[in-house]
Amino acid sequence: KYLSVFYFGQRNLDEKIVQKFFQRENTHKTNMNFHNDFIYTKLNENVHLSLKKIKSEIVGISVYFKVSHFNENSNERGLNYLTSTLLLYGTDKKTHNELLRFCISNGIQVNIDHRTELTGIKIKCFKSNFQEALTLLFEIMTSPIFPSEQIETIKNTYINNIDRLKDYPQSYASILWKKMYFGRNHNIVFKNGTKSGLRNLNRKKVVNWFNKFYKNTEMYFGIVGDINANCVISMMSDLYDFTIVHKKFVTPDIKINHAQSKLLRLNKNNDQAIINLGGEAPTIHEIKETIAFNSLAQIIGGDINSRLFTS
Repeated sequence: KYLSVFYFGQRNLDEKIVQKFFQRENTHKTNMNFHNDFIYTKLNENVHLSLKKIKSEIVGISVYFKVSHFNENSNERGLNYLTSTLLLYGTDKKTHNELLRFCISNGIQVNIDHRTELTGIKIKCFKSNFQEALTLLFEIMTSPIFPSEQIETIKNTYINNIDRLKDYPQSYASILWKKMYFGRNHNIVFKNGTKSGLRNLNRKKVVNWFNKFYKNTEMYFGIVGDINANCVISMMSDLYDFTIVHKKFVTPDIKINHAQSKLLRLNKNNDQAIINLGGEAPTIHEIKETIAFNSLAQIIGGDINSRLFTS
């Protein structure tokens, strides 16, 4: 309620600077957890924001939604992959070509990240263009148009990729392993859909999927760069109404087909042997176990190419 300021120095204290500082700090009151240069807060019950401050001219922005191909039923194979990809194919304010030109002229890189249990939008930009990038992110999130002609083009591209899968032994081996472990009809096998499933998808199904799983649902924002937390929260609050009621969905359990054989050998006239070996891991909801699992995976050689070793 009352604040006393003690100043010690040779120059007179500029009261305007002090008033401006406290006006900025009190614009958006949010409960924050500080840990050195890392901040975590909630913009409402279901909107999470993590900020990491680093000295860099580049800023990374991401938002993730609790939806993936696990949420699809047998009649919706590929629907999440198609819907999320189409987020970048035009909004109420920009066509696909205008969106591309905007990104090029402002030095902004945007892509969709399809994880096993999450789907996200990732943006990389220069610090000077942070506001433009953040505005673009919320535009993509809130007002995609899902043009019908692009839907058919992308569907045909995915179908052609499935037809050519055997031309890529490593990818094909991974698909065969998943079919063996989870069952031929499990939706983890083809996150970008099956040929029959893709042919049955249309714009109406895409819009309904977006409204159900992306619009006004639980979101997780992550921002890394040389940025001010209060300024970021102020910008986000101006761009999006975080007071709206959000929907929550529970990610379906992963059912594993334990009845099938756990060994599959396929002989091919190929000089290279491709081996897939794996098992069950913690889910994203088991936070401590997931962190430990990922750390262990890196220790024993995760993301390391065997060709690096000569002996």
